[in-house]
Amino acid sequence: MNARATTTISILRGTGLDGYGDDVDLEKTVASRIPASLLERTRTSRRTDSTQPERVRSFTGRVGSGTDVQLDDRVKDERTSTIYIVDDVVQQPGLLGRVGDIRLDLRQVD
Repeated sequence: MNARATTTISILRGTGLDGYGDDVDLEKTVASRIPASLLERTRTSRRTDSTQPERVRSFTGRVGSGTDVQLDDRVKDERTSTIYIVDDVVQQPGLLGRVGDIRLDLRQVD
């Protein structure tokens, strides 16, 4: 991994049905102890229909190339136990012929 790891993560995958027939996320771990860089960015914006500022939080992760992570997987920060949903997976270009990291656009699960 080219980025500096800030934590380790587990990748959770799969869905099932609950007793009412509704889809629920399964806690099936497909990989764990993966070094990752997780970053939070906050920006303030104003909506045209309100005078109150609105804080917008975004989360980005980076993992090493070849990590098996897919759209709609869940990523669990093993240090804080925070869970994120993977909204996008982008293979970054590398420098001087090296393969770059995988960038993850994440959304925190409430």
